Amino acid sequence: MHHQHFLQTIGQLTFIKKNMRMVAESEVVPHCVELPPPRDPVNQKKLLIFDMDETLIHCVDDVEKQDSDIILEIKFPDVDEDETVYAGINVRPHIIDCLKEASQHYQVIVFTASHQVYADAILDFIDPDGSLIQHRLYRHNCILTTSECSPSSNSACSGSAFYVKDLRIFQNSGFSLEDIVIVDNSVYSFAFHIDNGIPIVPFYDDKDDEEMLHLMYYLNCLADVEDVRVQNRQAFELSMLGESCLAQEEVSTVHEAVEDDQEDEEELVL
Repeated sequence: MHHQHFLQTIGQLTFIKKNMRMVAESEVVPHCVELPPPRDPVNQKKLLIFDMDETLIHCVDDVEKQDSDIILEIKFPDVDEDETVYAGINVRPHIIDCLKEASQHYQVIVFTASHQVYADAILDFIDPDGSLIQHRLYRHNCILTTSECSPSSNSACSGSAFYVKDLRIFQNSGFSLEDIVIVDNSVYSFAFHIDNGIPIVPFYDDKDDEEMLHLMYYLNCLADVEDVRVQNRQAFELSMLGESCLAQEEVSTVHEAVEDDQEDEEELVL
């Protein structure tokens, strides 16, 4: 799993460096969010953002054929009548302990690219009294981009579409980028702010998963640093990996072009 996630991350980083750019403020309708005040402003001086699917939980594809920790009844509002979906949910081990520990040093929120009705049903199960997760953001808070990274409000856009969590939406909430960290299994989600991200191995159903225990240790180390981006850059080297892979890809392209030219010249000689 770790090896597969590493290879996927490398591929995503290369794509981001090659095809995506940060959307300019002038290109999008500002949708900055207002967060509630930290419950412990003296100690919660940084903002910790958790992704939901494959980070905190996994939604089972077929509840009749696959086991799950809990089956939730989710009602999606429809034009004519409510649509009820039964979602099997596997909860990642140790997330409650991690959320409790993180709350000692961070204002903790969840930012998911999922629909609000679905996300709220799951988060209400994980944190029924709202004591662990102070705020929630959803798909409509993301920026939908194509492979050229042009913003679009139409989900049926052409090309590869990605929901990016643009951390600039927190600029009016008292947190600067140096104090914001996002935990997500996909680097596409924080493509505009690579060094703010902690790439976590995706979770599906492993009852022995210990990623949240490792994360607790790292978050405690990160809590007192002046700029989380500097520490993340040293710990994960995501920006360097993306640039190195892109450079290697460009060199390979040049070599292929040279080989093609040589083959063409040989054919002409023959």
